[in-house]
Amino acid sequence: MSKLILTLGGNKIKEFELDQEEMIIGRRASSDIQVENLAVSGAHAKIITILNDSFLEDLKSTNGTFVNGVLAKKQALQNGDVITVGKHKLRYVSESPASGGGFDQTVFVRHGKGSSSGKSPAIADATDQTNRGVDNLDIDPASDNHSVSSGTHLSIVDGAKAGQSLQLNKPVTTLGRPGIQVAAIANKDDQYYLIHIETSTDGQLPLINGSEISDEHVLLSGNDEIVVAGIKMILRLS
Repeated sequence: MSKLILTLGGNKIKEFELDQEEMIIGRRASSDIQVENLAVSGAHAKIITILNDSFLEDLKSTNGTFVNGVLAKKQALQNGDVITVGKHKLRYVSESPASGGGFDQTVFVRHGKGSSSGKSPAIADATDQTNRGVDNLDIDPASDNHSVSSGTHLSIVDGAKAGQSLQLNKPVTTLGRPGIQVAAIANKDDQYYLIHIETSTDGQLPLINGSEISDEHVLLSGNDEIVVAGIKMILRLS
């Protein structure tokens, strides 16, 4: 199980196991991870954990949330990352480091002075490759298999890749365009959930059967129509 180790000035204060899907970091006593410092907002940030993957989201805190010294809005966490809130640090320790089966790390964009584009230098090149919408949907243009509908998959209805299929053969599959709209489909116990990750401030939320979803996870059914970043897809269950 992953955990956060809280320190101040290099001294360890407490460990927090990430044993809930969503945990709030904040100054309030009711916070799941309480950090008692006036520089920390009441509800400063939250950690969302799905399967073996965790990501951090700043909750419009007054002084910001930093990951490895870079201001972060929404950031996938990797083993050893250091989160800074106020004067405190929280080191993320994953006992099962990413094996390639979880969130695509390239879709989480850091905001701040880490690079001229606002992206972490470590992921800037990879993120640039995903800015073409469904080009990041694991469809291999060199293979004819992407046109074959087998197993649980998304059928792409419109756009440049209309008629092609995206196999949902990973625990989590990311969809969308970083900075515009990003969502993920998680497979848990053979059930599929749509998870909203990011939408630009002036954008519409992802749609399921014509209705906007909230930030909660939505259980999907066969033949559901999903729209992410303007791309319409149909869920086909095997």
